Parts: sequence; C-alpha cells; structure tokens
Amino acid sequence: MSINVVEDPAAMGELKEMGALALPVLARGGEHVIGLDMDRVRAFIGAEEPPPQVLPADELVQRVERFVPAAVRFAGQLPADCHDWQIPGRDRTYLGLANHIVAHVEIFLTLAGGADFTLDGVDEDVLRGLERRIDPPRQLEGRAGEATGRLRDWLSTAAPGELDRVVATFFGDQTVHALLAGCAYSVAQHTRQLMSVLEMLGIQPDEPVGQDAYAGLPMPAGVWE
Repeated sequence: MSINVVEDPAAMGELKEMGALALPVLARGGEHVIGLDMDRVRAFIGAEEPPPQVLPADELVQRVERFVPAAVRFAGQLPADCHDWQIPGRDRTYLGLANHIVAHVEIFLTLAGGADFTLDGVDEDVLRGLERRIDPPRQLEGRAGEATGRLRDWLSTAAPGELDRVVATFFGDQTVHALLAGCAYSVAQHTRQLMSVLEMLGIQPDEPVGQDAYAGLPMPAGVWE
C-alpha cells in the first residue's frame, strides 16, 4: 500500500516513531528502508531479478547535461502566476521542481568534493526533498550552467579510483559512482515531471526530451511515482 505523507500527516508521525527521518521510505511492520538505495530496496522487498546495469560515468554525465538544460528551458515556459502551484502529491511547487533538478547536481558535487551526507549534517527540509533556495528561471539558468560545467570538470579531472570511493550518507554508504547514477536518475525523472506540468497547463514543451534520453535508466512506470 502506498501512503502519501503530504496528504496524511499522521503517517509521517508514524514513520518518525520508527526512526524513518527521510523520504521516500518503504516500511513493513517495524522495519523500514530509505528508498534512495535501490540495492537495499531490492533486498527489502525480496526482488529476485538481477539489478539493472549502471551506466558508465561519462554516459551519466552526458544524460545530466541533456536533462538539466531541458529543465531550465521548461521552467522558462511556466507562466509566472503558476510558479507557486503545487505538483501532484508532493509539497513542492512547479518552480520548486525546476530548482530541485539543479539542486540534485549541486548536492552531488558537494559529496564528490568530500562532504558526508549523514543525518548529523542534513536538515529536515533536505531529508523531505524540499528546497531552501528557489530562483526564478533566469537566475536558475545561470546556476544550472555552472553546475553542469562543474560536473563535467569534476569527471575530467577525477583521480583513478574516485568512482569507487565510498561516501557516508543518511541512506547508507554509497560509492561516488552510485551517487552519480542516483543524481542522473533523479534529474531524468524530475525533468519528465516538469514536461508533464507544462502539458497539464496546455503548453507544448519546447524541444521535449525524447525517449532515447531515458535508455538504460531505471525509470519508474509512472511520471509521478
């Protein structure tokens, strides 16, 4: 059973009581697992099929470089009076969604730079996927360009073995490669959602992202899952 804690605040209280401090989360009885570590999710639900092959780092960066400019382009199409409208089922606005996409890249770069991502250093807004900074489309374009440029620079200068380095996070220890993959997956899904927002508003996305951009990425079946 799927429960939306935005629509059912009592459910969020129950999750906190069992020690689940971040979203998304899978819970069964008194056990839970943060839904950001797909290997742990697969073990939790007893999945038997082999996990999908993670794309090479250069391919993941290329996908991010494709999705982020598209997201900024779509954000620029949002009517100003719709910026504060909320997306389906989440405590997040349309413009917040666009900022969230860029923030994924910025957070990855922080982790790649040596920072931990543990509960001690992450505030509740981040754990719930909320944005502390929401820029209008023009400023967001500058942030996005800086973030994707830094991402490409990071990959081109990464030391041997950097992708296998383990980073402590609030959802378990992760390799840098796994974090990069998670960043790319999230950016892809949220850009897909931003396209859907435009379509809900009756606006044709400018240069919509084609299905080929999602090839090899473990995308959920639904846009809002």
